Amino acid sequence: MNDYRLSSNLNPVELLTVEEKEGLNTAPPVLEQLPDGRQRDISLKKLIYLHSTCLYEIINLATGEVSIEQTLTASAETIGVTYRTLTKYMNIEEDNQIVEVKGCRIKKIGVFLKKVNK
Repeated sequence: MNDYRLSSNLNPVELLTVEEKEGLNTAPPVLEQLPDGRQRDISLKKLIYLHSTCLYEIINLATGEVSIEQTLTASAETIGVTYRTLTKYMNIEEDNQIVEVKGCRIKKIGVFLKKVNK
């Protein structure tokens, strides 16, 4: 049994102070969400390759099978295309949310970061 779950933990929970909450709410973003689902560190200007802030729903149009992937790379492998091919299709679409590739529909269903507008 996991003693650190919220449902089974008997220890008192320490709440954040007002200053800590305000600091979190007013902190500047450190990551920039790119249109194709990738992320870039704002201060270093480098791409972050391993992330799990986006979820991708892949629907096989022929069979109706649905799968959920956490990265664009895993989505590309599921479809059977390269990462670059899928990124190209994601960049072409106007809203960058739903694309169709090789008989599959890919939909970005989760983004949990603040978007940075340039």
